Amino acid sequence: MSRFDLIERDPKKINNFVQIFFSDVVAEPEFTRSEDTLWSASIELFKCSKNSVYKLFSAVFSIVWSLFCGCCLGLSAFYNVWLWMPCIKYQSFLLRFFKKLNSILLAVCLAPITSVLGLYLSKIGSGSEDDRTPRRFSIQLERIFLPERNSTNLSSKSSTQTKAEFLRNEQENFFN
Repeated sequence: MSRFDLIERDPKKINNFVQIFFSDVVAEPEFTRSEDTLWSASIELFKCSKNSVYKLFSAVFSIVWSLFCGCCLGLSAFYNVWLWMPCIKYQSFLLRFFKKLNSILLAVCLAPITSVLGLYLSKIGSGSEDDRTPRRFSIQLERIFLPERNSTNLSSKSSTQTKAEFLRNEQENFFN
């Protein structure tokens, strides 16, 4: 049993577009026809010349081209297996310390700056009535970060208003 299939030489059908027949190149209309013997001789001559030229060029160039492609693919595999991947693995091993140091420095230095910048920019609104999200967010931030202001507001309001009125006013202010 042979390692190569000599019958089916294009099992993946990568060259299906190369199938050229005589009727793809030459065709006679219905009412203008040459002699039948001339037509059949033309078909045979076409097949013979096409196959002869293909076999001639295959014999001349297939060995050289196969050798060239095999060498290129072999060199590519060699470089990938024995040069590039070991270098990449070695560099990733050496640079692991710097990767960890970089992530720590970014978390310590850049994360607080971006979070403060995000809180600052979240207070910017478009000025329309429909844009209420930044106001809600800023009110929540004031309640979280300014508890003394909220406690004074609660104590001053509780002296003049009932707790239910105070909560109702806060809800109205929150949604406006």
